[in-house]
Amino acid sequence: MAGERTHHKAREKNFMEEEFAFKKRDLQIAGGVLLVVILAVAGFMVFAQKPAAPAVPADSSPMVNVVKIIDSNCKDCFNLTEVVSAIKAGGAKVGKEEAVEFTSGTGKDLIAKYGITKIPSMVVTGAINSSGVKQVFSTLGEEKQGALVLTKPNPVYIDVQSGEAKGRISLTYLKDSACKDCGDYTASIAQLKQVGVVISSEKSVEYSSPEGKALLQKYNITNVPTLLLSKDAAEYGDLETVWAQIGSIEADGTHVIRTPNPPYVEVATGVVKGIVSLVILADSECAECYDTSLHRQSLESLGIKIGNETAIEFNSTEGQALVKKYAITAVPTMLISPEASEYMMLTQLWPQVGSFEPDGWLVFRNMDAMASAIYRNATSGQVVRPAANAPAGAA
Repeated sequence: MAGERTHHKAREKNFMEEEFAFKKRDLQIAGGVLLVVILAVAGFMVFAQKPAAPAVPADSSPMVNVVKIIDSNCKDCFNLTEVVSAIKAGGAKVGKEEAVEFTSGTGKDLIAKYGITKIPSMVVTGAINSSGVKQVFSTLGEEKQGALVLTKPNPVYIDVQSGEAKGRISLTYLKDSACKDCGDYTASIAQLKQVGVVISSEKSVEYSSPEGKALLQKYNITNVPTLLLSKDAAEYGDLETVWAQIGSIEADGTHVIRTPNPPYVEVATGVVKGIVSLVILADSECAECYDTSLHRQSLESLGIKIGNETAIEFNSTEGQALVKKYAITAVPTMLISPEASEYMMLTQLWPQVGSFEPDGWLVFRNMDAMASAIYRNATSGQVVRPAANAPAGAA
């Protein structure tokens, strides 16, 4: 019996992990809304690289020559060494390789000849039609006058016309340090850096400070914490298109996260939003019934902040009132307060496992989805066992 109990508990946990597959760290980086942007930027920053071709004799490998056009004063500019490595990995042999300053005579001639507008750049000649070389330049450049020219370097780069560096972002973290339950963007900022976003300056600003109040007013910010990125964020791929899912791009180019990251502070009222109450409708008389602690674990895995948890026996007066009010047919189960609506992932998932009630509460109902979970029919009082767990001779 103990082994059987352990088995069905394991199956319950497996269900919860599968049904609540939207993990906090996977879908709500730092509890937040930046993942879609981080993934988009990562895809933009990683240039296509064809896997190394099967080994061939060195003398038969396609040969290319490379001229890199650089600004040696730009220490954080796009690294062309990675592009050369990718060319080699694609099966080509690099013969002559040289670097020239974009301000030098040779650099200026190449810029004029190939219409180069961004530095660093690269001109590749020779066997440019080899598949490996073509693959590398499919996202970074184009063919011009019989050469492959790197025209789309990842940030940071130098704009040839203005001489300005593009892609260095100033980041402002607008927050309320007094809100200990509020979401934290620290991990999101770190992940942006990891995927190649260059954050040249960053600061934290309390929303109640004079500077914070000025930002609230200037950008009509209604929830904190939030992040503000300078206009250079637009240099990272299709960031504007992706950003529209989570925020706004202001007239001055500043990118502001608008999607609340619960728990968060509503600026107008100072109220913390997104802290839920959890009610477990328990059945202590059913020793076989599934372990209700799995409900809390599943919610916490979604990054949901639970303020308080209450257990109510379904046979009690209060429990029966809940059964009647919400037409509950199976116990144990859980009820989640209306604050749960602040969590987008939960509201997207919930129709698979429960109901949204008119008063805003969420009620867990789909016992069949729990695979081997044992529960009680609240109407008949009978304990329901899945076929795999039913004793021999059971109906």
